[in-house]
Amino acid sequence: MAATEEKLAATEARLGFALDPAHRAFLAHADGWRGFLTGADLFSSDELGDTAAQAALELMVSVWPDEMLEEAGLHRGALFPIAADLEIDCLFVMQHRDGSAQPHVAWFYDGVGERYATFEEFFTAMIADNLENIEDARRYAIEDGLA
Repeated sequence: MAATEEKLAATEARLGFALDPAHRAFLAHADGWRGFLTGADLFSSDELGDTAAQAALELMVSVWPDEMLEEAGLHRGALFPIAADLEIDCLFVMQHRDGSAQPHVAWFYDGVGERYATFEEFFTAMIADNLENIEDARRYAIEDGLA
């Protein structure tokens, strides 16, 4: 279900900054995606800036070494989570500066980070990962005689 303009404005007010235009457009179209990558959920407009999401972020980020954040070009206090799989410590973050979310997305899993220049690049990469996972599952099923 799409987020309304009113919900998006309320989300930006709660966050205290404007969403990245591409991320905002996604929310206006789909408003989140449960299980978008294995067990990871891309947060809805209601979940962005939610106290539970922020608490998870703060807990995870508190153990990340400064060098890891610096290498990714991220600033601890400016991060906000856009997606997570908290069972496996997988977190996707954006950061804000000067009243607006910045366009890049960083993905941290088991201390390793990947960075995408834009929300569109991130989203496209996640679709590609999902397609690869489907192909792997299909191949394994054939190899095991299940298909």
